[in-house]
Amino acid sequence: MKMETTVSLYNQIKENCPDFPEIKFEERSIDLLDVQVTNIKESLINLFVQGHLNYVQSAFKEIAQEPSHKNGKVYEVLVYHWLQSNHIQFELQPTIEKEDCFKKNGNYKADGRICDSVFDVKLFGVGFPLLKKIREEFQLMADAENKMITISGPNDLSNKAFQYVLEHKQDIYNKLKSDKYLNHDMYIMKREDGLEFRLCPIRDCISYIGSFDSCEWAQNNELYFVKHGSQFCRNQPYMIFCPFDKSISHMLSNDKDRDVFITLRFLCRRMFINVSRFSDKMLHDYDGKAELGISLSSAMRKVSAIIFIDVSQSWSYETCRMWVFVNPNADNPIKGYQIASWFRYAGAHIEDFMYDNY
Repeated sequence: MKMETTVSLYNQIKENCPDFPEIKFEERSIDLLDVQVTNIKESLINLFVQGHLNYVQSAFKEIAQEPSHKNGKVYEVLVYHWLQSNHIQFELQPTIEKEDCFKKNGNYKADGRICDSVFDVKLFGVGFPLLKKIREEFQLMADAENKMITISGPNDLSNKAFQYVLEHKQDIYNKLKSDKYLNHDMYIMKREDGLEFRLCPIRDCISYIGSFDSCEWAQNNELYFVKHGSQFCRNQPYMIFCPFDKSISHMLSNDKDRDVFITLRFLCRRMFINVSRFSDKMLHDYDGKAELGISLSSAMRKVSAIIFIDVSQSWSYETCRMWVFVNPNADNPIKGYQIASWFRYAGAHIEDFMYDNY
């Protein structure tokens, strides 16, 4: 099958929308699933027909620059496609005034609004994309010496811990090659965080072991979303859509629905219930764009719901891979009939922690 390119995607949009403007961009191969390319095309055509010319132009240019799973704009448009496919009307890119969010400087454009509920799209991985990138970056350094490297240990570290390893990759790699870690023809170094690095000559067969504990992962990452806390809305319901696929989170994409639900439930329960008690921790220490004097407790109560969606394919009601977690402590709760109309009737799994808010 011929691989899609940015040019072929543009031509397909132009064929359906003859008035679509000329856009300058380079031809690149698209490293996405076929169904994702189709859904992006359908969503952009739909938005163009609705009159959102500026957004469609901007989104296409951004996707054309990096037409792969590394581009967050891809997942934003895939969330729009899900909303369109389920006939959920939404306002595109509404402006949120400074008085209605925690920004210290000016307003911002949210990704959308459904009725009175604002939403943003945050590509979801919590460590998994970073761990994948760590392996790739360290192997590039090993390739230069005609060697191979493996990284074993816990996969449930915090996003911050993985980010530290990535930012200090050269120092860690240089330290690994010191004589104190040499064992025959292999360098073996185990860090305090539990990650074990092994550098050796290229072999035909090699293995490494990883571990994952859902509860520990939830504990380590309960502050994952507060880095975007300045965007949380003060006076209207606020939702976070978290799209993912196999390239972003291989584990969540391949796990059974029930196992994914349990894993994500652990995370959201800590966010909604535990973090809502953090009155002594300040938002600006985690999000530099936030104004001073806002506690994590106050900020997290502004998140009304978090929606996780597997965007690796289009789902029917029976096969829907969407998990919606409603904040039982939200200052601006979403009405029950809205949760049902938008998500439950589409087949999503719903958890409101009604009997577990303690």
